[in-house]
Amino acid sequence: MINSYIKHPKYLDELSEIFSQNGHTLYIVGGFVRDALMGRISDDIDICSDMHPDNVFKMLASHESFSIGQRNLPMGTMIIRHKGVSLEYTAFRKESYRRDGSHTPHTVSLDATLKEDALRRDFACNSIYYDIKNGKIIDLFGGIEDLKSKTLRTEREPDEVFTEDALRILRMARISAETMFSPDTSSMESAKRFKQSLKMLSKERICREMEKLLTADKKYSSSSKVNIEKGIDVLFDCLAAQTLFEGIAEKHAIKSAEAKSYSVKAALFISECKDIKHALDYICPNTDIRSDVLFLIKNIHFHDVQSVSLLAHHGLRRGLLLAELLEVLGRRCSLLEHYTENMQRHDYTISMKTLAVSGRDIKKALKINDSPLIGEIKTALLEHIIKHPDKNTKDALIGFMKENYVDL
Repeated sequence: MINSYIKHPKYLDELSEIFSQNGHTLYIVGGFVRDALMGRISDDIDICSDMHPDNVFKMLASHESFSIGQRNLPMGTMIIRHKGVSLEYTAFRKESYRRDGSHTPHTVSLDATLKEDALRRDFACNSIYYDIKNGKIIDLFGGIEDLKSKTLRTEREPDEVFTEDALRILRMARISAETMFSPDTSSMESAKRFKQSLKMLSKERICREMEKLLTADKKYSSSSKVNIEKGIDVLFDCLAAQTLFEGIAEKHAIKSAEAKSYSVKAALFISECKDIKHALDYICPNTDIRSDVLFLIKNIHFHDVQSVSLLAHHGLRRGLLLAELLEVLGRRCSLLEHYTENMQRHDYTISMKTLAVSGRDIKKALKINDSPLIGEIKTALLEHIIKHPDKNTKDALIGFMKENYVDL
C-alpha cells in the first residue's frame, strides 16, 4: 500500500519556508521519498531545488538554525547542517558522461528544470519529488506505479543509464536487497551487456556498495537475511558478481546472508575466488576487516583440536569470528566454542599481555637467563589459562611452570 503523505522532520518546514521567501521551492527526493511512500522510516534525506549553491550559501550565511558544511560547487552540492543533522543539498542539474561507465560526469550544468534533474537519476522509483511547502508529490515517470509493482526500472534506455555510470549496476543490486524490488528485464539485460564497465569504477565505490548490500538485513526494522539473498541473486543474474570476483561460487556467496559480522560475510562471499587479494579490494572497507577476512579464509578448513593454539596466537575476538564462520558452514567446533565461552565468562581480555606473570617472573621462578624458551613458556602459560581461565594468578602459574619445566 502506498502512503500519500510524506512524514518529515519539522526543521525541513522551516528550511522550506526560507527557500520560499527567496522565490524557490525546496524538495525532498530519492530514497527518503521512496521509503516514506512505502511506509518505511529512513534518515537519509536528500534535498534539492533550482537555487544555485552560491545563492543558498549567501541565503543561509547568517541564519541561526542552519549552517553550511562541505561544498562541491562544480557538482552543485553542499551540506546543510541543523543541530548536528547533515542534509545533502543538490541544485537541479543536467549531466553528460564519457560513456565509459566511470561514474563521474564529464560536464555538469546547474540551469536544469525539475524534469531534467529527474531524468538524470538512476531508477524511476528514486525520481519522485516531494514539495515540502505544499505537501505535494511530483512523479513524472511512473515511479509510484513501480513502487506498487516493486520494480526497478530506468526511465531512459537502460543502456544509456549504465554506460553513463556503471556504479548503477551495483546500485541496482543493492537497492534490490534493501527494498526487495526486482529489476525489470531491460535493466537486467543491459547490465549484462555493460558488466565490463564495472572495472572502470574505483575500488572504494565498489566496496561501499558491496558493504551496503551485505548489510541490507539491517536497513529497516523488517529487513532480514532474505534481503541480502535477494541482492546477491541480482548480482549473479546480471553477471556483476562473476565480473568483479573471478571464480566466485554462488553457493558460498549466498551463505554470507546468514552471518552477523561483516568480516564473516565478506569471507564467505569471496572464499572461492581465484584471486583472494584482488577480491578483498572490492569488499573490505578498511585494513582491519581485510586482515580479519584473510585470517578467516586461511582457517576455513580449521580443525577443532587446534582451538587452544589458535586462541593463544590470534585471541578471543578472532576466535569468535571463526566460530561464527564455521557455524554458518555447518561445522560446529565444540572445543573452540567451549574455550571462547570460558574466556568470555572469566575475562574477555585474556591475552599474552594479561598473563599474571612476566618474563622476569619466569626467569626467577625457573632460575634461567634470557632465552627464546621464555617466549615458548609464555605461549604454554597462555594456552593453560585459555583452558583454565581461573588459573591466571601469579602463584598458580609459577606452580604450573615448576611442575612442567623441572628439567631446565
